[in-house]
Amino acid sequence: PRTVSGTPSIEVYEIENTTLLAKFTSITDNQYNRVLLANLSGNQNIFDLRVVGGSVEFDHIIDPTISQTSPSVSIDMFPLSNNTFLIARINASTSNLTENSLSFSTVYTNGTTREGPFSVDSTVGNISAVSVVPINNTHFYIGWYDFYASDELRAIYDMNGTQLLGPTTLDGNN
Repeated sequence: PRTVSGTPSIEVYEIENTTLLAKFTSITDNQYNRVLLANLSGNQNIFDLRVVGGSVEFDHIIDPTISQTSPSVSIDMFPLSNNTFLIARINASTSNLTENSLSFSTVYTNGTTREGPFSVDSTVGNISAVSVVPINNTHFYIGWYDFYASDELRAIYDMNGTQLLGPTTLDGNN
């Protein structure tokens, strides 16, 4: 946007509703200004905008979509802090149903990657699942089920991608 007058801010609302989803409080002229709709529940592709404290001129508005090169078979996440979270996923191979990969990343709440992805297992089956649980503020437990290998595995990592234990099966074997 471009500020025409005043010191405007832009409020984003659900369509025909008074529920405030987000607010652009500091607008940088002639650049993309980004805000996440963290309060949005469900899917919605039309919003009401309200300009307060001035006026702005819009060139265009972009609604980004998240894209990835392969679909996720399973995904789990938990918050690390007020502005970061850990996400673990099993990505499906497009060519071979037994060659999916399990990895995790730490991600900022604005969607940018902090660290990773870190590979945990490069050959999990297509019918697999992953779960992550924090141990403390620097370590977490990751467990996954590999249907084709009939294995339930677990490992402990730190947030920087260092493997501290495992992987082992639930019966203690490697």
